[in-house]
Amino acid sequence: MKQRFVLIVMAAIMFVSCSKKDSTVTEPEITQEFATKSGTSFYYDFTLQEDWNGGFADCPVDNDFYNLLFSWKNAPGKLKATFGKTLYITGDNHSDDLFMFVKKQITGLTPNATYQLNYNFDIINDVPEGLIGIGGSPGESVFMKFGAVNYEPLAILDPTETFWMMNIDKGNQSLSGTDMLTIGNVANPNVDIYTPKYAPKHFDSYEIGFDFQVTADENGSVWVIIGTDSGFEGTTEVYYDNVTVIFDQVL
Repeated sequence: MKQRFVLIVMAAIMFVSCSKKDSTVTEPEITQEFATKSGTSFYYDFTLQEDWNGGFADCPVDNDFYNLLFSWKNAPGKLKATFGKTLYITGDNHSDDLFMFVKKQITGLTPNATYQLNYNFDIINDVPEGLIGIGGSPGESVFMKFGAVNYEPLAILDPTETFWMMNIDKGNQSLSGTDMLTIGNVANPNVDIYTPKYAPKHFDSYEIGFDFQVTADENGSVWVIIGTDSGFEGTTEVYYDNVTVIFDQVL
């Protein structure tokens, strides 16, 4: 497993301008009023799958026609040379509300300690900004979310046993939940609307004032989850790569 640990000094963080142009999601300015100590970082480039897995929710049990797929595969086309292996997830949204996620259990934290969580990662897609689609835009209406809990995030059956729902509070579409926050959308400013080709888009918590805390379980374990919550009634596909998760212990 290729985990590497990096000491992060919060005072040395430099902020850069945010490339996301999501007019639907308001990103509040956050002033942290708690003390932390130098954090621990976990980095995944997916040369190996490293126990990351994927799943789906907000869809019926009978979902063959959704064409749901999670896999560990090469980045598309010429981007393979730069990005190599990635986590790939795709699905056809027929319910106007499809949630697709990847998750990973991270161990080695201090048992029962509370952490401020930060992240950065890349996605690859071919969805430009400003498109119009059924139910919503294939870019601006597919919301990216990031969060963590100290138990495994799972798709579970609803009370009617006909529909898959999450066992965490992820919110719904543009709305954040207590366990996942909305951090933007999949509309990619690096994709030309007239000649769309696959391109990367970067997400960085330090660019948006991400304020999220999670408490490790008694074994020092946390599950990280990244996902898309879609209001676009069509196909969404996302390649994930270069995921860094940063834990700063709250004192």
